[in-house]
Amino acid sequence: MSEAQRQRNAKTFLDWMLEIVMTRHPRMPALGGGLVVKDSLVWSGVRGVRRNGYSTAVQINDRFQLGSITKPMTGYLLAVLRQQGKLDWDTTLGSTFPGLVDDAGDLLRTLNPGDKSSWLQHWRGVTITDLMTHTSGFDYAPSLSAGAEGEARLAAGSATVSSQLAAKRRIYTTLAMCDEPYHGWTSTLARLPPPAKYSGGCINAAAMAEEVCNSRWEVLMANHVFAPLGMARYTFTNASSRTSVTDLWQHSIANGQVVSAVVDLETHNSYTRAPAGAVSLSVPSWGAWAKALLATTDAAPLNQAGLDAYFALPGPDYNCTRGGWFDEQPYFSHNGTNNWNYADMSVSRTLRVATLAATNIAYSDVADGIRDLRGELEGVGEAWPAMEHLSASLAQAELSCTASSSVGNNGPHHLVDTGFRTLWRSVSPQPELTVTLNEERLLRGLVLCQYQVARIQTFELMLPAATAGGAAQMIQGAALDAMTQRDGLVIKVLFPQPLRVKTLVLKVRSSTGAPVLRRLMVMTYQATRARSLAIGNNGRLWLTDHARRVLGTDEALNATRLVMDQDTSGVGPQVACAGGKLWAIGDDNKLWSSTGQGWQAVAGSPLLKRIAVDAHDDSIWAIDSANAVRQYQGGLWRQPPGARTGLDVCGHAGKAWAVGLDGAVYTSVAGGWTKLPGAAPSMKRIALDRSTLKLWGLDAAGGVRSRAQASTVWLDHAHSVVGKEIDVHAGTPYVIGSDEGVWRSVAQAPWQRLEVLQVRG
Repeated sequence: MSEAQRQRNAKTFLDWMLEIVMTRHPRMPALGGGLVVKDSLVWSGVRGVRRNGYSTAVQINDRFQLGSITKPMTGYLLAVLRQQGKLDWDTTLGSTFPGLVDDAGDLLRTLNPGDKSSWLQHWRGVTITDLMTHTSGFDYAPSLSAGAEGEARLAAGSATVSSQLAAKRRIYTTLAMCDEPYHGWTSTLARLPPPAKYSGGCINAAAMAEEVCNSRWEVLMANHVFAPLGMARYTFTNASSRTSVTDLWQHSIANGQVVSAVVDLETHNSYTRAPAGAVSLSVPSWGAWAKALLATTDAAPLNQAGLDAYFALPGPDYNCTRGGWFDEQPYFSHNGTNNWNYADMSVSRTLRVATLAATNIAYSDVADGIRDLRGELEGVGEAWPAMEHLSASLAQAELSCTASSSVGNNGPHHLVDTGFRTLWRSVSPQPELTVTLNEERLLRGLVLCQYQVARIQTFELMLPAATAGGAAQMIQGAALDAMTQRDGLVIKVLFPQPLRVKTLVLKVRSSTGAPVLRRLMVMTYQATRARSLAIGNNGRLWLTDHARRVLGTDEALNATRLVMDQDTSGVGPQVACAGGKLWAIGDDNKLWSSTGQGWQAVAGSPLLKRIAVDAHDDSIWAIDSANAVRQYQGGLWRQPPGARTGLDVCGHAGKAWAVGLDGAVYTSVAGGWTKLPGAAPSMKRIALDRSTLKLWGLDAAGGVRSRAQASTVWLDHAHSVVGKEIDVHAGTPYVIGSDEGVWRSVAQAPWQRLEVLQVRG
């Protein structure tokens, strides 16, 4: 299995969850989300329409308004500027704006004469840390800024609303200092953590950054955050045109109806407050910032030391971190709205998971839908190492669980729910879980997805005897350790061989507390429905299944049970193999190659129907979409002399055999093709035994035929087997039968159906 398989399973599951959340919350015009795990945006998706009542679908690069999530983004900018030496977390308002406190005092005496020096002195010592942790004493917004005096002063900064924003934010800061600090501040000498209160202090911090950099916040954000991180799809104002639906419109509920608008920054105050809530991002650009927050190596624009300081908690009584996040360990989180949208984000540096969820509407219970999606995203992220097995796990209807202990309604049956949010909580540090399958199955293993904290240290597995009086099988100690893998919160037990199981008992023997599981996954095998097959020189079987996945086995072909446990992440209708190298027709109907390090498209490939490998010279023989025989060798495609057309082809040492459109078999000769002599049935498939150079094939009725090089007769080997595909290894033919199973010729049967298994899904 591979990272690509995890992403495929995550896409299937989370695409479905987008639909589920939108179905539960039908007022949402559009919904978008993203999941970042470690260094990658492993999933992103959007559903719905840009504007309610219009058919224009939302696109992945449309920009969702993030509201107050802009606050920790402003904090990130400050961390970048700190790394550049332009300011620090303990930089004060007084040192940045030496005369600003005096200006505030002058304004106070004008409006309300009296001695206000006690709190003005406090403002002089307020630091960026105070501002970004909501502990500065500032209220959410200056009370004067909402009145005529504040509006007039902001307007005086410029004749136009969107220019000279740095000057306006300086005026905003002056107005903020005219307000008395909220309760809890009595003296600048008592630097104890005050009662926490959510504030717009990041606007004042942005004004400080503007002052020291001589540039407005919008330019600083674009140049020092968005550009270095490749965040190309952003805006600080409305995303869509006001007159047409070019991007997301925003929505609210009025008189029970969904109404739409392009919500612009329209006043001096709204433009001035942009550092607290103006950023809109596409999901991929949003994900680029999330990846930077999870980085574990030094990279632009913020190295690890700077990132650590950004996330560091100044003290236990602080409401938020320096970055402006709410602390919900193991996640930092923040949501945002301007009453026309809703967005939510969580970041866990310990788990290296970040989640993004947003919609373009705000109403009373919209947060429930966004939290639903965020919860599913966190569950998938925490269980990421197990995601390669998601499609292989049994569903709730196929098994049941009972437990020695559980809490409230979080019963063990929830462990196999379709989602990741439901939990099973034990009341004991040593609980037992019994899993009963509806019917006996061959199991691949099981996965325990713990919740937020890894607690289970040792455990045992017991498989009760299938018959009365038999001995139970206990898997424990070194034997269990050998088949157990731990990755973060995930514990995988992968059996070396399929185990036939009806009941499985998990016994926790040691833990650091009562275990909490987000999900229990029981994985099973199923019979493979084969679409094409190929056998390498080493005898390994490769095939494409009914889902067109390219699968392989390490087991010898002489076994009667083969497990297709090698998933190459390739997808296509046909596979071919020789010399240890795989080739396949991909989903684009072109040629692809794999050496075990991933699949690569073959340059210049025409559209193809059939392929075969010439192991002698590592060339490819193919039938293209126009039925012409082609050869690929040395990086070049050519059509051999004679312009042969056909249904199938094979080759060896530069020589080819092809089934013509008339069902006859032709062989390549100098300058063209010649029909094989002798009477022959109409054929549809052909293969070559590389050990004897004997030709094998399937006739039009699916019968198996063979012909020695010196013979003019095709021998009949069918004996009730009807074949769809054929390959040969060491004198033994293998066919895919009409039942989509793999059969081989044996002297006793004369045909034997192999038990070819694959992990289900």
